[in-house]
Amino acid sequence: RPCPRRSAPIPARIMGGWTKGKGRVTAAAEQPAAKRPRTAEPTGRVGEVRFADATAAEYAVAYTGSVVQGHAITVSLDERSKDQTKVIVGCLPVGISKQELRELFEQCGEVKFADLKSNTPITGQVRFESAREAQAALQLNGTDLEGYGIAMKVHSGSKDGTKLQLFNLPPGLEWQDLKDFFLQHGYAPVFVSTTNESPSITAEVRYDDPRHAEAAIQMLHGSILGGGEIEVVKAPMSADGTKLKVTGIPPGIEWQDLKDHFGQCGQVAFVRTDDPKEIGKGGMAASSFNSTGGAIRKGGFQSGAIGGKGWPNTMADFMGMMQMMGKGKGMAGACGGMMATRNGEVRYDDPSHAQKAAATLNGSQMLGSMIRCGLDSTSVDGSKLWVSGIPANVGWQELKDHFAQCGQVAFANLR
Repeated sequence: RPCPRRSAPIPARIMGGWTKGKGRVTAAAEQPAAKRPRTAEPTGRVGEVRFADATAAEYAVAYTGSVVQGHAITVSLDERSKDQTKVIVGCLPVGISKQELRELFEQCGEVKFADLKSNTPITGQVRFESAREAQAALQLNGTDLEGYGIAMKVHSGSKDGTKLQLFNLPPGLEWQDLKDFFLQHGYAPVFVSTTNESPSITAEVRYDDPRHAEAAIQMLHGSILGGGEIEVVKAPMSADGTKLKVTGIPPGIEWQDLKDHFGQCGQVAFVRTDDPKEIGKGGMAASSFNSTGGAIRKGGFQSGAIGGKGWPNTMADFMGMMQMMGKGKGMAGACGGMMATRNGEVRYDDPSHAQKAAATLNGSQMLGSMIRCGLDSTSVDGSKLWVSGIPANVGWQELKDHFAQCGQVAFANLR
C-alpha cells in the first residue's frame, strides 16, 4: 500500500526518482536489491528507522525497491522488534546522512529514531563447557546466518580448547541472537559475545623489507579479512617505506590474524592495532607484535619470541623468495626443514568460499603441521588458492576435505 504523502516533497538531493507499480514501489532500472541473495557482495550502507507506531513501519516497507541517489534500497521489518515499529533499510548510498535517512521516512509517520550502520561483518566469541563440545560446534562452520556464511575456528588464545572465534557474522548481530543460533542447532554455550556496535579497527603493519610493503599494497588492498574488505596504504610518516596503514578491519580481529594475513607478502616485523579493548596499562596496545621482542602484553611486558616467515601470493613467487632468503646457503638453509612438506592448490566453485578459506584456514593445522594458504593472484575469477606446508603424507582427498570446511571444493591438487 502506498505511503501517505506529506505536503513537502522529498528533497531532490535524497531521492533519485522512483516508479510505482501494482501497489508497491519498484526500482525503475533494475531488479529490487531485496530480491538478490544477501551472500552477494554488499553494496551501500545499512540503516535502521524506528517509528512511533507499527502502522508507519508497515507503510515504510513499501519503499523497497525505490531509488535513492542511484541505489535501489531494501526495507524490511526488524524481526527482533517486538512492537513491530522498527525497519531495517539496506543498500543505502554511502554518502547519505542520518538526517537524510530520517527525512526520507518521515512521510510514513513520526520517526522516533534513525541511525546508520556499517556493512562490515563483525566477529564473535563463544565458549563451551568442554573442548569436546567446542569441537562438535565447529560443524556449524559455513552455516548460513541471516544470509552470511559464518566461519569459525578454535580461538588461538584458548589453552583448553573451549573457546571458538567466529568471523563474517551479520552486521549488527547481538550476543543473544548468536546464542539463540547455537541453541537452535543443539549446542549450549556458556559465554557468547559479539563486536556489535564496535567501530572498525585501524592498524599499523611494518615489514623488514620495503619491497614486501609495496607487494602488500598491491595484493592485499581490497582483500577480505574476517569477512570485511580492508584498505592498505603506505603510512604517511614511513621514511623507509616499510610501514603500512590498514583500515576497515572488522572489530575482534587480533594481531595474530593480521600478522598471518600480511605474512603472505613477506617477513612482518611489527603489528599494532588501535582496538580499545586491547589497550593495556600504560597505554601500550596488548594487540601488537614485534618480531624482535615477541608479543607485547598488557602493561608493556613482552613474552614469547614469535618467528615465522612471510608467504607470497603465488607459488612462483614463493620459490623466488625462498632462493632470495637462502642467500647462498641453498634451499634447505632458506626453508629450515620445510622441504619435508608439499605444496598444492585448491579451487572452489564460488570465489566467496575461496576468500573465506584464505581468511580462516591460513595458519590452520593438518596432521600437526601448520599450513599456509592465500588467494592466487593468477586466478581470474578469484576462486583458486595456493597452499604450502602440507605434510608429505597428506593426500589430495584429505586436502579437499580440509578446505571443504569453507565451501564446495571443485578441485584439489598436490605438487
